[in-house]
Amino acid sequence: MYTRVKDTVTGNEIDVLSTDKRIGDVFKPVNKKEYPDSRLPRPSKYHVESKGVAKKPSTAAETKES
Repeated sequence: MYTRVKDTVTGNEIDVLSTDKRIGDVFKPVNKKEYPDSRLPRPSKYHVESKGVAKKPSTAAETKES
């Protein structure tokens, strides 16, 4: 069976085998009501940062401009 998990490093949601040793370490299980265990892997959901939000410039960039 495949279990839906979220990768804590990248933020991507993927299906892995329920026997995967990384569950609980690198992978955190996602809501079981929304994503019950499945016999076939579902398409991945990739985490992409919002393009509408401007990041704060680094302190090095601020001191360079001054």
